[in-house]
Amino acid sequence: MRKIAKEKAVRLSERLAKLYGYLKDEAHEENLAENIMNYGGQIGAAITRLDPDNDEMEYIDDLHHAMLCTVKTVHFLDLVYEKGYLEDRTYISMRRECNDLITILLRKTEKLVPDIDF
Repeated sequence: MRKIAKEKAVRLSERLAKLYGYLKDEAHEENLAENIMNYGGQIGAAITRLDPDNDEMEYIDDLHHAMLCTVKTVHFLDLVYEKGYLEDRTYISMRRECNDLITILLRKTEKLVPDIDF
């Protein structure tokens, strides 16, 4: 995986960790905070673990896990935003980073199955 994807994933995970702190300590939203930390914290680890030189099934599992964590994070970001805990600018920025990662992961998936027309 290209270095830029790993950097984006780690940066997003760091931002989500700060959001976790805010949600837990100031907003007292324990459930949202835990879910943001759970899925958001795993994004960086999941994308960093991706290695096309691994066994193909392991690589596919890692891709799936990275995608799942990113999609779940988007869901919880949406909930946090709907409850008014994020400013528009911050939400849009974090959502854009998630979308960028999803696009990168989809490109990796396309390379695995070149015969299928997406």
